[in-house]
Amino acid sequence: FAKKLLGVVAVNGKLGPMLYKVGDIVNWSDGTEKHVGEIIIADFGGSLEMLGEQHSYDIRSVLNGKPTLVKHIPEAWIKQRLSTKLERQKGLEELRAKAAQFDDDASRTEFDPEDGLNMATPDGYYEFETYSGSRYQVAIHGKNRQLIRKNATAAMRQDGAAIEIIYMEIIPGRSGYLVLEPLGEGEVTTRLTSQVVRVWRIEIS
Repeated sequence: FAKKLLGVVAVNGKLGPMLYKVGDIVNWSDGTEKHVGEIIIADFGGSLEMLGEQHSYDIRSVLNGKPTLVKHIPEAWIKQRLSTKLERQKGLEELRAKAAQFDDDASRTEFDPEDGLNMATPDGYYEFETYSGSRYQVAIHGKNRQLIRKNATAAMRQDGAAIEIIYMEIIPGRSGYLVLEPLGEGEVTTRLTSQVVRVWRIEIS
């Protein structure tokens, strides 16, 4: 699919923001057929075949009657967003209620690096790294979950504020998906990372 590049989003050598996010249900077309699918991975700047000319997405669709993960779909091929993941989760309040089900120890499951991090991850400190080289720390204490972004040297940024996590799905091989409390009086933030490479637990005294 990547070889059928049908357009360039870059303007004066600069890419704009990504128009779609992990979890979006979209209409897309390769120029011959139209498809509907869910975005599983979002690559800022696209795959190597695109040479940074536009963003690309891995989309799970049904092709020839079979569920298929189609990789490196150029952003220009996506015609319409039908719904977002947050919309399908029926709003923020229901999302908070879903998260609250995992506030006590009895609801937690044992941490497995291959499964990554989610609302059932037990108390502790964790880190994850993305394909772009970004690293994040997640601290979980009961119903309190916080995210801190770290720089390339793994030292905390001086301005790196801890942000409360409302909901998260951090799975190796996929883009990280987080819904975060706003800082100040802003709106709730849905954060999308590049593809998660690995997740591990750390010890902090």
